[in-house]
Amino acid sequence: MVIRLLTLTRKLRGCLERCLGDSIGLFPTRLLHLSIVFTFVLSIFVVIAAVVFLHFEPTWNFYEALYFSIISVSTVGLGDYIPGYSLQGNDREIYLVGCAVFLIFGVVIVLLVLETLYEIPELGIHVYLLPTDDEDDTSDVIKGDDKQRLVADKPSGYGSQDTVSTDAPTGK
Repeated sequence: MVIRLLTLTRKLRGCLERCLGDSIGLFPTRLLHLSIVFTFVLSIFVVIAAVVFLHFEPTWNFYEALYFSIISVSTVGLGDYIPGYSLQGNDREIYLVGCAVFLIFGVVIVLLVLETLYEIPELGIHVYLLPTDDEDDTSDVIKGDDKQRLVADKPSGYGSQDTVSTDAPTGK
């Protein structure tokens, strides 16, 4: 679902780059694209959801409903506000299913914003999230020379032998 939404946002980014890329530059155009996507998420999945929660939760004020929307969609979920306590019967079940659908789509939209943020190479977000080509997956494996150095640094009298061989066992 995120990939399908990404194609829409990439089309928007392409349109913005064609229209504004020459006049203001590529990086400001991408920042504008990110701000449009972020504003859409903020207005649709946070503010409108807060208004809906405000309607169905009589004990919450707008700020509590907004807080619940942000905390739930960002998957922090502290548990200090739980929807549906004031409703009874079938209304409560339908409301809780609606909350679950909101949470699923909200997480998808947050992933969309993060992916849009990641696609701006000038910000350098990829440096912190993905390993570089220079790093290999064996960086945490102790090499032979390092293993001998670690064994040599052991205090004497540790274990039954003072020296440890890194060769294969002889089968004694």
